[in-house]
Amino acid sequence: MVESSKRTAHSNSFSRHSGSLRRAPSRSSSIKNNIVELKSLELLDGLFKECRHVGEKLVSEGLITPKDIEEAKTSKGSRVISIGLPAYCLLQGLLRSAKANATGILINDSTELTTTNRPREKFFEWFLNPLLIIKEQIRAEQLSPLEEDYLCKLVLLSGDSERLKNSSTAPAPESEVKRAELDALARRLQGITKSMTRFPTYKRRFDDLVKQLSDDFAEKHGVKTMTRSKSAFARMVSFKSLRGPRNNGSNQGSEDVKDVEIEGP
Repeated sequence: MVESSKRTAHSNSFSRHSGSLRRAPSRSSSIKNNIVELKSLELLDGLFKECRHVGEKLVSEGLITPKDIEEAKTSKGSRVISIGLPAYCLLQGLLRSAKANATGILINDSTELTTTNRPREKFFEWFLNPLLIIKEQIRAEQLSPLEEDYLCKLVLLSGDSERLKNSSTAPAPESEVKRAELDALARRLQGITKSMTRFPTYKRRFDDLVKQLSDDFAEKHGVKTMTRSKSAFARMVSFKSLRGPRNNGSNQGSEDVKDVEIEGP
């Protein structure tokens, strides 16, 4: 593992809540005696705490917009928040793990999620192994900092070419082969994230996340309340009321949003 001083700030929220997770075994101790199965709810809590931390930062940078937050509270949904934000946070962990040559996925400075200590639920088999494969692909790609930045924004914005163009992200790689490889990585990671939305209690946690992002934005901008389409927040940012028909298909990826509607427990 790399030194903890080299970890990005994105791992902090996992670190604050890792008291009950296993510590990395010392070289002198038996691995068998030190492996403690990680708990699924702890991992899910950690992911959503990371989503809130990173989400606030991305809102302040303008990559997540007020419209994204407002749409996330409706049946229309927001692909950027429902899929892009969790996938973005997962990607940060994969990048750290690839750079550290970790066998598994680094959760924080002392915890590594592997096939040995993963939660026993069958559900976790659906995405852990694919995530490990993506991590190895990232390692093999040896991405430059600009390519990493482009991949992160590609994952967050779900490939929305217009938003990618208007954001402060790095330009797309000139090589068509490299662009295709990064596009494929982004799509795979988004697909894995879709499968995670079916985990019991995911929807409740997602709703809490959206409310937190909404309240945080409202507090920072002096808006007292944020309800759905009738909120003062919606009027402040001056976009059309969400009470009207939703079948105009104006938002890119709207068909995909229907396919990934978050299911309840």
